[in-house]
Amino acid sequence: MTWYDWVSTLCLCIGVFLCLTGAVGILRMPGFYARLHPAGKSDSLGQFLVLIALMFQAYATEDGLNEFSTDPRLTLIKLILIFLVVMITGPTATHAITKAAFMDGLKPWTKESTAEVDEHRSEFDKAHDSARLVVQQKSSHAGKGGTEC
Repeated sequence: MTWYDWVSTLCLCIGVFLCLTGAVGILRMPGFYARLHPAGKSDSLGQFLVLIALMFQAYATEDGLNEFSTDPRLTLIKLILIFLVVMITGPTATHAITKAAFMDGLKPWTKESTAEVDEHRSEFDKAHDSARLVVQQKSSHAGKGGTEC
Protein backbone atom coordinates (compact mmCIF):
# COMPACT_ATOMS: atom_id res chain seq x y z
CA MET A 1 0.00 0.00 0.00
CA THR A 2 1.21 3.45 -0.87
CA TRP A 3 0.98 6.56 1.28
CA TYR A 4 -2.15 7.83 -0.46
CA ASP A 5 -3.88 4.50 0.22
CA TRP A 6 -3.11 4.92 3.92
CA VAL A 7 -4.34 8.53 3.92
CA SER A 8 -7.44 7.52 1.99
CA THR A 9 -8.18 4.66 4.39
CA LEU A 10 -7.68 6.91 7.41
CA CYS A 11 -9.95 9.64 6.02
CA LEU A 12 -12.59 7.08 5.06
CA CYS A 13 -12.58 5.42 8.51
CA ILE A 14 -12.78 8.74 10.37
CA GLY A 15 -15.49 10.01 8.01
CA VAL A 16 -17.62 6.89 8.44
CA PHE A 17 -17.13 7.05 12.22
CA LEU A 18 -18.27 10.69 12.29
CA CYS A 19 -21.34 9.91 10.17
CA LEU A 20 -22.27 7.03 12.48
CA THR A 21 -21.79 9.11 15.64
CA GLY A 22 -23.91 11.83 14.04
CA ALA A 23 -26.68 9.30 13.45
CA VAL A 24 -26.45 8.11 17.05
CA GLY A 25 -26.46 11.74 18.20
CA ILE A 26 -29.67 12.41 16.30
CA LEU A 27 -31.30 9.48 18.08
CA ARG A 28 -29.95 10.29 21.54
CA MET A 29 -30.33 14.06 21.83
CA PRO A 30 -33.35 15.26 23.83
CA GLY A 31 -34.70 18.17 21.81
CA PHE A 32 -35.23 19.27 18.23
CA TYR A 33 -32.49 21.89 18.20
CA ALA A 34 -30.03 19.57 19.91
CA ARG A 35 -30.74 16.91 17.29
CA LEU A 36 -29.97 19.29 14.45
CA HIS A 37 -26.47 19.89 15.83
CA PRO A 38 -25.10 16.39 15.06
CA ALA A 39 -27.05 16.36 11.81
CA GLY A 40 -25.39 19.56 10.66
CA LYS A 41 -21.90 19.28 12.11
CA SER A 42 -20.70 15.70 12.24
CA ASP A 43 -22.44 14.58 9.06
CA SER A 44 -20.96 17.47 7.07
CA LEU A 45 -17.48 16.75 8.41
CA GLY A 46 -17.93 13.02 7.79
CA GLN A 47 -19.02 13.65 4.21
CA PHE A 48 -16.04 15.97 3.73
CA LEU A 49 -13.59 13.28 4.88
CA VAL A 50 -15.21 10.57 2.75
CA LEU A 51 -14.95 12.82 -0.31
CA ILE A 52 -11.30 13.57 0.50
CA ALA A 53 -10.68 9.80 0.69
CA LEU A 54 -12.33 9.37 -2.70
CA MET A 55 -10.17 12.16 -4.13
CA PHE A 56 -7.04 10.32 -2.99
CA GLN A 57 -8.36 7.14 -4.56
CA ALA A 58 -8.94 8.94 -7.86
CA TYR A 59 -5.15 9.12 -8.23
CA ALA A 60 -4.50 5.71 -6.67
CA THR A 61 -4.25 4.01 -10.03
CA GLU A 62 -1.36 2.85 -12.16
CA ASP A 63 -0.69 4.46 -15.53
CA GLY A 64 -2.94 7.41 -14.66
CA LEU A 65 -6.12 5.52 -15.60
CA ASN A 66 -8.40 3.56 -13.33
CA GLU A 67 -10.15 0.32 -14.23
CA PHE A 68 -12.99 2.22 -15.93
CA SER A 69 -10.53 3.97 -18.30
CA THR A 70 -11.48 7.47 -17.21
CA ASP A 71 -9.15 10.33 -16.63
CA PRO A 72 -8.54 10.82 -12.87
CA ARG A 73 -8.70 14.59 -13.36
CA LEU A 74 -12.29 14.32 -14.55
CA THR A 75 -13.13 12.21 -11.51
CA LEU A 76 -11.43 14.75 -9.26
CA ILE A 77 -13.41 17.62 -10.80
CA LYS A 78 -16.65 15.71 -10.24
CA LEU A 79 -15.72 15.02 -6.61
CA ILE A 80 -14.86 18.69 -6.05
CA LEU A 81 -18.24 19.73 -7.48
CA ILE A 82 -20.01 17.21 -5.22
CA PHE A 83 -17.99 18.55 -2.29
CA LEU A 84 -19.03 22.14 -3.04
CA VAL A 85 -22.70 21.23 -3.37
CA VAL A 86 -22.69 19.24 -0.11
CA MET A 87 -20.81 21.92 1.82
CA ILE A 88 -23.20 24.65 0.67
CA THR A 89 -26.51 22.81 0.92
CA GLY A 90 -25.93 20.90 4.20
CA PRO A 91 -25.41 23.85 6.57
CA THR A 92 -27.91 25.97 4.62
CA ALA A 93 -30.62 23.34 5.00
CA THR A 94 -29.87 22.92 8.71
CA HIS A 95 -30.09 26.68 9.21
CA ALA A 96 -33.35 26.92 7.25
CA ILE A 97 -34.94 24.08 9.24
CA THR A 98 -33.83 25.66 12.52
CA LYS A 99 -35.12 29.08 11.55
CA ALA A 100 -38.46 27.65 10.38
CA ALA A 101 -38.91 25.78 13.66
CA PHE A 102 -38.03 28.91 15.66
CA MET A 103 -40.39 31.09 13.63
CA ASP A 104 -43.12 28.50 14.15
CA GLY A 105 -42.68 28.90 17.91
CA LEU A 106 -40.86 25.71 18.82
CA LYS A 107 -39.16 26.28 22.17
CA PRO A 108 -35.73 24.83 22.98
CA TRP A 109 -35.60 21.78 25.23
CA THR A 110 -35.23 22.34 28.96
CA LYS A 111 -35.53 20.09 31.98
CA GLU A 112 -38.72 21.92 32.93
CA SER A 113 -40.31 21.09 29.59
CA THR A 114 -39.48 17.44 30.25
CA ALA A 115 -41.26 17.66 33.60
CA GLU A 116 -44.38 19.03 31.86
CA VAL A 117 -44.30 16.17 29.38
CA ASP A 118 -43.96 13.70 32.26
CA GLU A 119 -46.99 15.25 34.00
CA HIS A 120 -49.07 14.91 30.83
CA ARG A 121 -47.77 11.41 30.35
CA SER A 122 -48.75 10.42 33.91
CA GLU A 123 -52.27 11.80 33.32
CA PHE A 124 -52.47 9.82 30.10
CA ASP A 125 -51.22 6.69 31.87
CA LYS A 126 -53.88 7.09 34.60
CA ALA A 127 -56.63 7.43 31.99
CA HIS A 128 -55.25 4.48 30.06
CA ASP A 129 -55.07 2.33 33.20
CA SER A 130 -58.65 3.15 34.17
CA ALA A 131 -59.86 2.32 30.64
CA ARG A 132 -57.95 -0.96 30.76
CA LEU A 133 -59.57 -1.75 34.14
CA VAL A 134 -63.05 -1.14 32.72
CA VAL A 135 -62.32 -3.44 29.77
CA GLN A 136 -61.00 -6.14 32.11
CA GLN A 137 -64.08 -5.88 34.33
CA LYS A 138 -66.40 -6.19 31.32
CA SER A 139 -64.50 -9.19 30.00
CA SER A 140 -64.56 -10.90 33.41
CA HIS A 141 -68.36 -10.39 33.68
CA ALA A 142 -68.83 -11.74 30.13
CA GLY A 143 -66.71 -14.78 30.95
CA LYS A 144 -68.90 -15.65 34.01
CA GLY A 145 -72.07 -15.91 31.98
CA GLY A 146 -73.13 -12.31 32.53
CA THR A 147 -74.71 -10.29 29.79
CA GLU A 148 -73.15 -7.30 28.20
CA CYS A 149 -75.00 -4.15 27.27
